[in-house]
Amino acid sequence: MAIRIEQPGLAGLYGQLAILAGKSIQARKEAEIAERMTERISEMEHQKQLRLLDRQWQLETESRARNWELEKMEIRSRTDFAEEERIRIKKKRELESKLEAIDKSDELLSAEEKQLMKLQIITGVPVYSMLQRQKPASLSDIFAQQIAAGGAGSLPGVLPGTLAEPKTEAEYNALPSGTQYIHPDGDIRTKK
Repeated sequence: MAIRIEQPGLAGLYGQLAILAGKSIQARKEAEIAERMTERISEMEHQKQLRLLDRQWQLETESRARNWELEKMEIRSRTDFAEEERIRIKKKRELESKLEAIDKSDELLSAEEKQLMKLQIITGVPVYSMLQRQKPASLSDIFAQQIAAGGAGSLPGVLPGTLAEPKTEAEYNALPSGTQYIHPDGDIRTKK
C-alpha cells in the first residue's frame, strides 16, 4: 500500500525525515562496524602482546636452562679435576713408597739392580739386566740359589724342598695324580 500525501509541503518533510532515518540507520550500522573493528583491533593487539610476552618468557626460560647447564658443567669440571688430582696424588704416593722400598732393600739388591727396578717402576716397562743382556732366571734356578744361600727359597705356602722336581719320565710317572711339581722349564705344574 502506497502512502498518499495530500499536502505538498508535508511530502517534502516526510521525505526529509525518511532520508534522515535512512542516514541514521546507516550511521548506526557504520558505528557497529567501527565498534566491531575496534574490538577486533583491540583483540589483535592483545594477542600480539600475549605472543610477545610468551616469546619473552620462552627466551628467559631458555636462558635460565643454558645458565644452569653451564653451571652444571662447571661443577662437573671442578669435581672431575678434584678426582683426577686425588688419583694423581695417590699414584704419586704409591710410586714414592715403591721407590723407597727399593732403596731400603740394601742386602737383597745391588745398586745396578736398584736402578733398573726404579726405572721399571717409573716407566712401567719391564727392564731386564740391560748391562748383562740376560733374561731373569727360571723359578727353579731362583729356588736353587736361595736354598744354596740359606734363604727361604719357597713360594707362599710352600716349604723349601717340598715340591718334587722330576728329571726323568720315570720320576714323573711315579708322582701321584694331583701332585704339584717343578717342571724342567721352571714352571710349577700339577700332574693330571
